[in-house]
Amino acid sequence: KDILTSNPPKSLLFSAAMTTSGAILGPFLDSYHSSFGVLQYDAPITLQLWSTDLTHPALITTWWVPPLFGLAGFIIGWMYILLDSLTAGGDVGVDDVVVDDEDRQRRRSPSVPFVLLGIAIFTFQYWLSGVLFASSVTGGGDTALPFDYDRGTILILMTLYAGLGFYTLDRTLSGLLTSLATAIGGPLIEVGLISIVLPAIGGGGGGYQYM
Repeated sequence: KDILTSNPPKSLLFSAAMTTSGAILGPFLDSYHSSFGVLQYDAPITLQLWSTDLTHPALITTWWVPPLFGLAGFIIGWMYILLDSLTAGGDVGVDDVVVDDEDRQRRRSPSVPFVLLGIAIFTFQYWLSGVLFASSVTGGGDTALPFDYDRGTILILMTLYAGLGFYTLDRTLSGLLTSLATAIGGPLIEVGLISIVLPAIGGGGGGYQYM
């Protein structure tokens, strides 16, 4: 049965949900990187919202960020669906551990609390990467961290954190392939944005650079 056409209303609803979720959540996560100085937009759009610190608005973004994250949510969501169908929902690295049917079902059809846990873990990773970067710039002076973390160390720590999150929450072959695709594709897309796309359209007041 064709996944894309067997239930068009469900496919459209799923597409809309993934796109909307990405467009809303993505810019707020990206704001951590702006707040901690990882990157800087040429013409940022800011909203104070719940933040009480005027130097760190809750939202720091620019005009093309929400649609870009929305597109990412759409692509990643459908990658899971399509890869699950192609890999028959295979698991990764579970031969040496006890995995009962209930655990497997929880990961394949997650409850709302389980989904929110995954979002929380991913959100914390975004925040932590910003904090670690700030410590590498200030030597820990402007953060609660006592050490100066160089970029190589940050990369290793974030990779370990992502691997632990994947093993705890996912462990599917489709999840592994999607994770690798985003790990490779994400930086390539950013290179294209910085060096080709935004300069070609004149930036539109929305260029950016990493610090």
